[in-house]
Amino acid sequence: RYCFSLQVPHFANFYLKIFILIILILLIILIIILLIILIIILLIILIILLIILITLIILITLILLIFLILILLIFLILILLIFLILILLIFLILLIILLLLLILIILITLILLLILLILQCATSLILLAEEESQSVAEAEKLFKQAYKYAEISYKKSQQTCQQSLMHDTAH
Repeated sequence: RYCFSLQVPHFANFYLKIFILIILILLIILIIILLIILIIILLIILIILLIILITLIILITLILLIFLILILLIFLILILLIFLILILLIFLILLIILLLLLILIILITLILLLILLILQCATSLILLAEEESQSVAEAEKLFKQAYKYAEISYKKSQQTCQQSLMHDTAH
């Protein structure tokens, strides 16, 4: 029964209890200080983690916004390019239509000029034919008149021949 007990006098036991109490109080104060330091460290770590989390959220939202803006810009550029290509195609089609109309107008004017040239040649030929027919008619008239004169002179020469023969035979 006295194996594990300390044999100390009664007054020493009181001082020992006070010493143990002071050590316990100091240990409790130390534990409380350590707990406060641990809580402060944990709060600082939590604040740092919250700041990192907030900055990460802000960075992620900024990156997403930048990507969204880039995607919107790419879509706007694509839409503008499509509109520009459509406008250029419309202008190209209009230019081709205008060129075809110009070629058609040039062909129509060339055909009209050819028709006018053919009509001018035809009128020239008709006028030439009329002049030739008039000159043929005049030539026929002249020929008829010459034939009449030739007939008249032949008859006169025949008469004069007969008269001279008669006259010669009479002498």
